[in-house]
Amino acid sequence: MTRPPSAPPALAGGLSPLWGLPALLGLVTLGHLGALLGGFVWDDQPLILGNRWLGNAADLPALLSKDLWAGAPVDRPSSGYFRPLLLLDYSVDVAIFGKNAVWMHLRGLLWHLLAVAGLWRLSAPRLGAAGAWVACLIFGLHPVQSEAVTWIAARNDPMAAALCLWSLVWSRAPGGRAALGAGLLAAAAVASKESALLLPVLRLALARLDREGARSALVGALPLALGGVAIVGLRLVAAVDGAGLPSAEGWALLAENGVRLPLLALGMLVQPAPGVGGWALEYLDRAPAWRFALGGVGLLGLIALARVAPPGLRSAAALWVVGAGAPPVLALAAKGLFGERYLYLALIGPAWLAGAAALRHPQRARTLGLIAGIGCVVVLQLRALAWRDDLRLWSAADAAAPSPYSATSLGHVAYEAGELDRAQAYFIRALADPRPWLDACGPLVSTASAQGRVPLGVQLSAWGALRGCDDARFRVGQALVLAAAGRWDEVALAIAHVEEDPTGRAQVVRAALRLRAGDAQLSDLEAGWTGEPSLRAQAEGLILASAGAAGLGSPP
Repeated sequence: MTRPPSAPPALAGGLSPLWGLPALLGLVTLGHLGALLGGFVWDDQPLILGNRWLGNAADLPALLSKDLWAGAPVDRPSSGYFRPLLLLDYSVDVAIFGKNAVWMHLRGLLWHLLAVAGLWRLSAPRLGAAGAWVACLIFGLHPVQSEAVTWIAARNDPMAAALCLWSLVWSRAPGGRAALGAGLLAAAAVASKESALLLPVLRLALARLDREGARSALVGALPLALGGVAIVGLRLVAAVDGAGLPSAEGWALLAENGVRLPLLALGMLVQPAPGVGGWALEYLDRAPAWRFALGGVGLLGLIALARVAPPGLRSAAALWVVGAGAPPVLALAAKGLFGERYLYLALIGPAWLAGAAALRHPQRARTLGLIAGIGCVVVLQLRALAWRDDLRLWSAADAAAPSPYSATSLGHVAYEAGELDRAQAYFIRALADPRPWLDACGPLVSTASAQGRVPLGVQLSAWGALRGCDDARFRVGQALVLAAAGRWDEVALAIAHVEEDPTGRAQVVRAALRLRAGDAQLSDLEAGWTGEPSLRAQAEGLILASAGAAGLGSPP
């Protein structure tokens, strides 16, 4: 492919060798060096450490044709996310360096640097050196970007952004080869994250910035749209389902926070706080008032920047925010969780406005930008400390946005560390809330039964049921602790409506109930059982251990 030429400048200014791309990338690298000391946290553990497909050439067909979570050890491997290029990128890391946290954090940083370089390539001919310097510094070093850059499981954000930005660079070049390159990069972006399907909208935003004609803009957007359609077709062939689509309740919850959420996001531009999915929409009304006030300050700041920006840039920035900010709405409605990474690509819109304002006083803007950049470097190093391990990460999230959701996450961290009493306290906190977070139900009883504290387990199971607990993991745990207490009549009621239990413990309980009733026929329950000891042996063990805690061995 031939190198695409720069687009004709819409705003005055040339490139400066002193304040150009090398200095910019060096400062951004310095800012995110702390990320290299991070560990595998939260979703990194099942998606990377537990993924059976990563690094194995023989599993490449499955890697490129299955749901994002299909190879991970999770209860629900069907998420609705189809991101084969992201999984391939992880697999390359693992094949070369193993599951090495430092290397994987470095690769995430390299994707971020590639995105910054792509933004510079788009911005410098249009905003001039001073404007591009400011815009790229904001995009590259704003503390709100730390989640996307530092969290390995969020690599899809800088990865898709980099591919989108370079696709836009090629889309402005003449010739069929450039159009083909733009389309291939667009397909790669969508194969990294589904939100890149709106890349044609970002191309139209660029057309507004360049005062490009409507016909030319549509022609330039066509290869990008075709690239996205190709990945959608591949998804259909792979038969990846739509499990991640929002429910009616999810849309209703999002609508309830239709004002709070934008204010929170705008406030993060003024004073970021650890996102990490720590903002659950269900509890957003409990966020401190000063955070929403900061959002008002952020809104006024954007209005002020927009007032001094040229009309073309103003509308381009607005269109960019819509194109980059709309896709996360689906994830918000589906999961009810808001993280800083959702602002990653959309931040370019405000960054462009700030870059345009810098053109009024270029030298002053360069100086102030450098000072602010150094300040961001310091803040980013401090924020990187939270990514060392799950305990620090969720402690930071709970300090920023305490809620039953963050309490549940801390409970899981404590449980994995073997601190069962501490975990129990967190789960009780999550369920005692007037609006309990029901994901705490499953492990609630386990904190007692794992210590052999059967009476406490029985009490917690009764209390959990009153708090609304009714999922399969809770019901199975309740059945086990009731069996350990010898309350077999209640065991049957607890297990009655459990249809699926990936751990296999429900089968053990059903088998024990049959054996106690004198029915020795277990062939239908034993079908497909591969755990050790056998299903019958575990069921008999549960009956014998009715006076104490049951040790169930490994599930199938």
